Amino acid sequence: MDKKIESKKKKLLEALETTLKGEEGIGELSIFTAKELGAPMDILRVEIAGFGVDLVSVLGEFLFMPFEDTDVLFFSSVITITGTLEKETAPDIAELISRMNFIVPFGCFALGDEDRSVVYKYTVPVLIGDDDLMNKTIARACDSAIGIAETFEGYIKLVIKNEMSVNDVLDMFKNGQR
Repeated sequence: MDKKIESKKKKLLEALETTLKGEEGIGELSIFTAKELGAPMDILRVEIAGFGVDLVSVLGEFLFMPFEDTDVLFFSSVITITGTLEKETAPDIAELISRMNFIVPFGCFALGDEDRSVVYKYTVPVLIGDDDLMNKTIARACDSAIGIAETFEGYIKLVIKNEMSVNDVLDMFKNGQR
């Protein structure tokens, strides 16, 4: 593990934390170290308040993938849409998100935590170089991930709540009723 690269990642997460502190809709946020988490990377965890159709708080996690490269870092945003998915609903949600991922302009939705949660994940390469450009790149990726997750989460919740079937939601997309 290159200590210089790890230091750069930490500074970029700290800068993102500072940027997010001043934004509307952001609640509690904190950087957790790899050591604290028993993970291979530091993670900035953020409460995103007033999210989606239900205006709830969701968890956003922002991190650099633990890949070694001298020219590029891989920044990931993971937004937890729901952490309470019922086991019997998982097959329908898996079908829906696999079909929705064809429509989503970037990133993807996925089942996580033994199919008990639904997350949105978006990873971008960040060229190592100018700090200002790197900070802008990860801030834009973070905002974009939150925006896409919020745009599509309502459709997922319709199926979770049994208010619409997978086919009904997909028909909405086909008919341009987003």
